[in-house]
Amino acid sequence: MKDGYQLLAASHSGKKLDALTSLRFIAVAMIVVFHSQGQFGNIGNIAEYFTLNQAVSFFFVLSGFVLVYVYPTLNGIKNIGRFWLARIARLWPAHAATLVLALLLIPLPSLRDSLPWILLANLSMVHAWVPLREYFFSFNSLSWAISTEFFFYLIFPLLIYRWDRTWLVKLLASFALLGIMIYLANVFHLPSIPPVSGVSLPALVYISPLGRLWEFVFGMTVAWVWRRKNPRILFGRITGTLVELIVLAATVASIHYSTVLSFMPAVRIVGGEAVSYWISSAGSAPLFGLLIFVMALEKGLVSRVLSWRFAVLLGEISYSVYLVHQLLLHFFPVYPHALSGLQEWAVYAVYWMAVLVVSHLMWKFVEQPCRKLINGLPSRIRGGTEESPLKRPGQGALVRLRELFTKAGLKARWVVIGEVLFLVLVPMVVGHFVPRPFYLFQHRVTQVVPEEGKFRPVSSPSALSSSLPEALSGLTLLSGGNCNVEMINDTMIAKEAVISKKGKIALVGWAANVQSGSVPTTVIVQFSNADGNHDFYGTALRLTKRPDVAKAYNNPLFENAGYDLSADISTMPTGQYTLKIIQVDEKEAIVCNTRKE
Repeated sequence: MKDGYQLLAASHSGKKLDALTSLRFIAVAMIVVFHSQGQFGNIGNIAEYFTLNQAVSFFFVLSGFVLVYVYPTLNGIKNIGRFWLARIARLWPAHAATLVLALLLIPLPSLRDSLPWILLANLSMVHAWVPLREYFFSFNSLSWAISTEFFFYLIFPLLIYRWDRTWLVKLLASFALLGIMIYLANVFHLPSIPPVSGVSLPALVYISPLGRLWEFVFGMTVAWVWRRKNPRILFGRITGTLVELIVLAATVASIHYSTVLSFMPAVRIVGGEAVSYWISSAGSAPLFGLLIFVMALEKGLVSRVLSWRFAVLLGEISYSVYLVHQLLLHFFPVYPHALSGLQEWAVYAVYWMAVLVVSHLMWKFVEQPCRKLINGLPSRIRGGTEESPLKRPGQGALVRLRELFTKAGLKARWVVIGEVLFLVLVPMVVGHFVPRPFYLFQHRVTQVVPEEGKFRPVSSPSALSSSLPEALSGLTLLSGGNCNVEMINDTMIAKEAVISKKGKIALVGWAANVQSGSVPTTVIVQFSNADGNHDFYGTALRLTKRPDVAKAYNNPLFENAGYDLSADISTMPTGQYTLKIIQVDEKEAIVCNTRKE
C-alpha cells in the first residue's frame, strides 16, 4: 500500500516482485469490503466470517519486507536524506489531497480549540502518534495507518544499521515494546472504545506506531531470511504451486479463526482484553510474513497469475484506493433513490467502479506527478540533474498502462477522459433526481439476532423528556450509523409493537458505527410521534455486553455496543411512534432510524 518504489532490488538481481505488488490490491480490497459491510444490503457480508481489517497488518509486514529488499544497506547522511525524501514523496501528496477532500465534504468536528493542532498533526502525518481519538481518527480516519507507517520510515535507517548483526535484538525489542503496550492497557483497564478524550486500548495496541512496530520489524526479518534462503530453494512449478496454495489457505484460515481464538475465555483470562484485541486485529501477522516469503519466490502458478500486468496495475493504485474508498463510502449512499432501480449487487458494483476510477485518477494526476516533483527537488536546488539508483514506480506503471490500453485498442488519454466524464456525469444525474445535502448519508441495517431471553434491560425506569437532551446541544444531527431495537418489554420484535399507555417500556438493542469501527459514548433513544408534533428522549444505559454483535462485525470493540432503556411512558400522548437511536460523542451525533414503531 505504502511502499514508494517498485519491488526492485538495488544491490543484487534487480528483479521486480510483481506478485507482491498485486497482493497489495487484494489486501486493500479486504479493507474496502470490511468498511462497506452493511452498506449495500447483504452484499459484502464475507466480512462476517473473516477479520478483514487485519489487512492493515499485512501492509505493515509487507512494508518492512520491501524496504529491506530495496535498501539492504543505508549508510551516509546523503543516502538517508534521499531515502526520507522519497518516503515523503510517496506518502504525503495523496494523503494531503484526501485531507482536502475530507475538509470539503465532511462537517468539521466540534473541537474548535484543538482543531488547528489536529490539522497540523494530520498535515505532518504524526496524528497517530498522539493516543487520542480526536487526533488519530481526525478527518480521513483511515490515514492513521499512513501516520504509523511514516514513523516506521523515519526510524528505518536506525533499524537497518548493522542489521545482519542486530536483527534478532531488534525483533525481540519491538515485540517487548508491543508487550509493554498490552501490559499498560490491561493494568490501567483502558476502555476498548476510544473515548473522545483520554487514552484507550486501541490507541496503544492498534493505532500507536509503538504497538505496531513489531509487524514492521518482522517484515524486515522475513526479507533478510528470504535473501539468504532464496538461492537455495529450487522448487519446480508443481511443487511451488502446491506450496503457494497451502500457505494461501493457511493465511485465509488464520484470518477466519483469529477472531474465534480472541474470544476464547482462556485467552482473556491469561492475556486480558488487550491480548484478545491484538489477536483479532493483528494475529495473522506471522502467516502474512510466510505468504510474502513464498510469493516473493515466484515458483508457482499463483504468483505467476499475480504477476499479470493488470493485476500489477491494480496493486500500484492500491494506496489511492485505501485513502479514497471510505470518503466515497460516506457519500456514495447519499442518493439511494436515484439507484433504487438497481439491485444491491449492481449498486455495489457501481461503488467499486467509482473507487477504482477515482483511485486511478488520484494515482495518475496526484501521486505520480507530485512524487516526481518532490524527488527532483535536490537536483533542482543544485541546478543539475541526478538519476536515482532505483527505478521509480511511475515509469514502469505508466509503460504497462499504455501497453495495456494499446492491446485493448484504446489510447490512454481517452480512458482518462472517460474516467473524468464518469465522475462528472454520475453526480449530476444522481443530484438531478434526488437533491440532498452532501454530508448526509443513508443508513442500512445489518440484522444481528440475539438469543431469546439472553439480553434483558438492567436499568431502572426513568421519565422521558420532551426537550432536547443536553448531550445533543451544539451538535449537528447526521444520518447514519448501525443500530437495532431488538426487544421491547422482553419480547422480540420485527417492526411494530403495541404498548399500554399506562405501562412502562423496556428496550434492548445495540448501536455502533461500522464505517469508523467505533461505539458511541452515549446512546439516546428518540420517540417521534407520527403527527410530527411530539418528540421524547431517553438516555440509555450502556452495561449490556454484546459479543454477538462483535462476532457479526468481526470487531471486538462492538462487544460494548449494547444498550438498554427502561422508561415510564404514562405521560406520553397515545399514538404511533418511530424509534430512532442517536449515537453521541463530543464531536458528532448520528441518527440511526431503526424502522421500528
